[in-house]
Amino acid sequence: MSASRSLSTSAPRESQPKPLHERVSGAFEKLTAAAAELNTVSDELAKPISAIETVLQGLNPGVPAWITFRSHTNGEFGEQGETRYCLGYAKVSRKWGLVILYMVVDPDGLPITNEEWHFNDAPRRYRVQALEKLPELFEKLAEAAGKTAADLRERTTLTKQVAETINQMVPSRPARRKAGRHG
Repeated sequence: MSASRSLSTSAPRESQPKPLHERVSGAFEKLTAAAAELNTVSDELAKPISAIETVLQGLNPGVPAWITFRSHTNGEFGEQGETRYCLGYAKVSRKWGLVILYMVVDPDGLPITNEEWHFNDAPRRYRVQALEKLPELFEKLAEAAGKTAADLRERTTLTKQVAETINQMVPSRPARRKAGRHG
């Protein structure tokens, strides 16, 4: 057997493209299986997120906290602003919870557009990216709650002093008699 004949018989043949119906049906079968798995895993993720939100709502911090989990500049050197993806604890649609925010800001940092969702309602790709930032969010939330408590304590002391000053300035009045029928 000659070397040239041996090479030609071992060279791969160009494969014929599959007919369109085979490609579509094969892809659709794969999509059906992948979508079913994706929905199952997404439902599994929703359960611990809901449990975390229940605990946070029970704590009732009532203060928002945000961290950025992804960002990129728009345009060369950011002259067109920045796109940010944030994870937070905030009040959206009159309900406190874990929230994902998509925001585009101008070069001065002012919002141009934003969209926010409760965590389990956000697009899946954002949820996946935000998950690793949950511990950082809890740290930020604890910091925000502590700072707010200190601010309230300071302002409560001031407010009490104002109330005492006003009370001292108001002359004592005799107690009013209840209006009633004279009989």
